[in-house]
Amino acid sequence: MRIFSRRVSTSLQRLYWHRSYSLYPATQGSRILVGVYVGTAILVCLVSDRWETGEVHVRSKYKAGTGAEVDAYIGLHIGLKGVNITLKGTPVHQLNETINYNEHFDFSNRQGLNFFGPNANQFNQEYRAAQFRGLPLPILWVAEYFTLDDEWLRWGRHYRESGLYASIALWISLVFWVLANILVFMLLRYNAYMVTLTGLTMCTSVVIKHNFQNPAPLRIPFSAEHVLHMNYGYSFWMCFFTGCFCVLWGLTIFVLDLCWPRSAAAFFSADPLQDEYLLQKEESIPSNDTSVTTVTENSLTSVDIVDEHGNASKKETNTILS
Repeated sequence: MRIFSRRVSTSLQRLYWHRSYSLYPATQGSRILVGVYVGTAILVCLVSDRWETGEVHVRSKYKAGTGAEVDAYIGLHIGLKGVNITLKGTPVHQLNETINYNEHFDFSNRQGLNFFGPNANQFNQEYRAAQFRGLPLPILWVAEYFTLDDEWLRWGRHYRESGLYASIALWISLVFWVLANILVFMLLRYNAYMVTLTGLTMCTSVVIKHNFQNPAPLRIPFSAEHVLHMNYGYSFWMCFFTGCFCVLWGLTIFVLDLCWPRSAAAFFSADPLQDEYLLQKEESIPSNDTSVTTVTENSLTSVDIVDEHGNASKKETNTILS
């Protein structure tokens, strides 16, 4: 009876591991998909200029020295390292020209001195160069707001600092994510730590971008009815929701590994024997009325055998559980 019970237990364990590893292709594909998504999201947030966006339809003077006016959409897109200012006519062809501009101004370098000399910051120098190039007045009007640096009119300074610190946090989150993808094959618990840290650093970059703002919000008026307002763009929300997802995902892995280590290792296709914590939690089946004890998966089993004369003897067998 004892031998029969042992065989049933062994068969059930084999069936469990077989069904667990049959999920390997699905879990492997899901893990790759999540890894690619999170890594791509971090890189997109680093290079994107859609952290804050705004657009307004205006009728404005076109260029200096002319009295011509144009109907156009003026757009402002702010990233971590610069701004993009767009001007698109409605219609595009006006005044015998194609009015479709997309100008980038960089503020990723040091703050520098005020005004527009050789020691000024890069944004101010690019703004002065745009004036000499004769860019349309709406673009110069928007860019001029980022050259001011006095009292509460320091939009350029605050956007530069917030972009710098947020980009540092995102690069750290990318390092954590690479480590998480390496550790998922070795130590599942440490993988949960790295995934959680990835989400926390991404959320930190969002908090930095939200809090490091100029005291006066950026509003650029073209007339009393036409004011350019800024709103958070898709990069801001992508970073926020991806960070929250990573935190929840890391905590889920941590709880699964804490409560059901073998099931979690099977589901995530990790090797449980490489987990030091799991080695300390090896299953043991103590009992008063049986001599069958499982030590490891490759264990030595002691079985009582009674012959036909009623004499009891012990026999040791080597049982391998798969």
